[in-house]
Amino acid sequence: MRHRSAQALRRVNQAMRWANRHTHRWQAEAEWGHPPPPEWFDHYVGLHYMGDAQRHNIAEERGVFASLAVPIGGRVLDLCCGDGFYARHFYANRAEKVVAVDFDADAIHYAKRVNAAPNVSYELRDVRESLPDGQFDTIVWSGAIEHFTAAEVTAILEGVRSRLVARGGVLAGDTIAAGDSVNSHLIHHELEYRDEDDLRHTLEQVFPAVAVWRSEWPSRTELYFYAAQESTAIPLGFASGAHVREKISD
Repeated sequence: MRHRSAQALRRVNQAMRWANRHTHRWQAEAEWGHPPPPEWFDHYVGLHYMGDAQRHNIAEERGVFASLAVPIGGRVLDLCCGDGFYARHFYANRAEKVVAVDFDADAIHYAKRVNAAPNVSYELRDVRESLPDGQFDTIVWSGAIEHFTAAEVTAILEGVRSRLVARGGVLAGDTIAAGDSVNSHLIHHELEYRDEDDLRHTLEQVFPAVAVWRSEWPSRTELYFYAAQESTAIPLGFASGAHVREKISD
């Protein structure tokens, strides 16, 4: 009896997954199939449809990568949080407190409705104008650094540095690589980085210890980074092999 029930439930869930994939495909087409594209991305579309369609697991990869820099019981600041997917499903599982901010009112409204968690607070805030007060063990800037000009990036990085705890604080983030293309991937992208060296150069203007590496997928290349005041803050296993360089002050 139990075996037959399990078989029936597997078939039901299989059918639901099939329907789920197609409804998320329709959502992707409605949101991204015509200009202008939205400023933020519903990561459930990536999880349930777009990842398989474009042959990548970047939605999960980004979350795991950033979570490696989140200490158990730590405080996290999530910059440009969008739909709150990562704040809820990755950082909140390790952190005591997550402060997630975005300048898009629709994104914050969606995050509060769909990705609420007891230890996550969502704030409407433009990081070009100000960052939340306080000190954080980890600041995450995922899939967003490319949305700012070079001058804005430097100013935001300086603000990030001032809000990281003195010992062990780390910035974690990622961005799509520009590659050889002269065209921006999205109209909202102000500045895409060609490769690891290009991104590392920007980060080293503010942080002495920087780790950057790439993740190759058939449809795109993602650049991941950690930045900190000291190399010991870089998560173990990445500091030794990910092009970390301590910048010597004059």
